[in-house]
Amino acid sequence: MSSSESFIRETTALDPETRRPCPARVIEKDGAVYLDKSLVSGRTERVLVEPDAGFYRRYAEPVMTGKHLIMNHFFYVTSRCNLSCPVCYEGKQALEEPTLDDLRRVLPTLRHARVLLCGAEPTCREDLPDLIRDINQRNTAVLMTNGIRLADPDYVRRLGEAGLGSVILSVNGLDDEVYHRTNGRPLLDVKLKALENLGREDITAHLSATITRGINEDQIGPLISLAWRAKNVYQVRFRGMAEVGRYIEHGQFFMSELTKLVCRNGGIDYGRWLRHQDFLDRLGRALRNDHIRPRLCAMRAEIDTDGVPLASDQDWREGEGATLEKPRLVVGLVRAWGVGYALRFIADSIRADYRYTRHPRFLRVSIRTWPNLNTMDLDLDRRCTSVYLRGGERERFCLSHCLRES
Repeated sequence: MSSSESFIRETTALDPETRRPCPARVIEKDGAVYLDKSLVSGRTERVLVEPDAGFYRRYAEPVMTGKHLIMNHFFYVTSRCNLSCPVCYEGKQALEEPTLDDLRRVLPTLRHARVLLCGAEPTCREDLPDLIRDINQRNTAVLMTNGIRLADPDYVRRLGEAGLGSVILSVNGLDDEVYHRTNGRPLLDVKLKALENLGREDITAHLSATITRGINEDQIGPLISLAWRAKNVYQVRFRGMAEVGRYIEHGQFFMSELTKLVCRNGGIDYGRWLRHQDFLDRLGRALRNDHIRPRLCAMRAEIDTDGVPLASDQDWREGEGATLEKPRLVVGLVRAWGVGYALRFIADSIRADYRYTRHPRFLRVSIRTWPNLNTMDLDLDRRCTSVYLRGGERERFCLSHCLRES
């Protein structure tokens, strides 16, 4: 190790040649963080995992605090799709479609869980309303969709009658040129019609935008504005394009890059965003609920109409570990949200039961970056709160994409 390098920790990574675990060291050099991997072949490989070492040290914490809960159970329900997108994390590897009975056999193993229906495009299944009804007997169904079929109001009504209460709607921008490049065809009118139909049926929408370098960075602000106007939108999620499945070369963002981009283009103060993450980190530690805490791959903030994240008016790292820290954190929540909503947030967080109820003064903005086969750190991945049931196998969500061929 040269004098310009510093050792952070040992970890386990993935060998890109064999897709098997391999020993690795996390190294800081010249303000950036790298994985130094010892491959099965005997070679060594150095991979950049975060260009901002200060950001990495602040949020790349592999140690879990207290209870670790699985928040999301992703069900792969179909390999069919009504699009052929240049950017798609599912790639080209099609699996045999599970039958309704296959999926029903899994449901008794879950209770009060959030079941996200994904695949290629779940609405290609004609029995989707039946599946939603079955899931909602003991759990909560959430539909992930490109929204094409949701442009039909009668279809949305059928889903609502089946008990669907939440939809994660892919919306990459408010410009059809973006859709030409990311989805292969103009889709803006379809997306807006789908959102309108969901609102008419009182179904909560989560806008999910895949941000690809050089294509739709300028759409972040317009999407946040759209979410404020649409009263049924609970959050806007900005996910950096990941180098899994089908992707555009050099289009991926690191978490520090995407966070700064979302704050800059979304009118959010970056320093206050970080203070909000520190608040959630301290709150998760105080309540001993690890899933509340930010991770290097997943962050969120509740922002007001001025773009100010809640509980961001002080440095929560000051007085860390103080005797009265838990009351101080609760007071911070109450000041921002009011007693009723703050107590519900704490109770729902402890139960891992985030009900999709939007606060009248806040909008949730989430940021996601997925590791790929080269950047996966298995020690950090153990804090993942999502599992993927795909092809009869259950694995942590991002790891499942890394372990299979595109």
